[in-house]
Amino acid sequence: MLSNVSSTGIADWFPNTGATQHVTPDLATLAASEPYLGNDNLHIDDGKGLPISHIGHTKIYTPQRSVTLSNILHVLHITKCLLFVQKLYLDNNVYFEFHPFVLYVKDLNTNEVHKIYMVLPSYCHV
Repeated sequence: MLSNVSSTGIADWFPNTGATQHVTPDLATLAASEPYLGNDNLHIDDGKGLPISHIGHTKIYTPQRSVTLSNILHVLHITKCLLFVQKLYLDNNVYFEFHPFVLYVKDLNTNEVHKIYMVLPSYCHV
């Protein structure tokens, strides 16, 4: 198992309601990883299958709390880090509230609201 010190912040990840896995193109975003030995590919919108090279986990940080991301696929030919919204919700007991240019995460245990992401129009093309 590879171990890194991940300095990934929440702004480096893009929430994707259509994703079925957390995905990163950069192995350095993972705190720990191991080579993926399976034969599966990550299939994207055009039907193309992209090879998975590693699987791992990390934590991303907001000023108020850390968020755990598990079973992240490392796929070299993806251009952005993608968050699988439903998995983030289930793993961290939070939910997203989407607004036109701001994303809030609400903690279901503490009822705290975290403004974590500014969505700028140039970033809308994932």
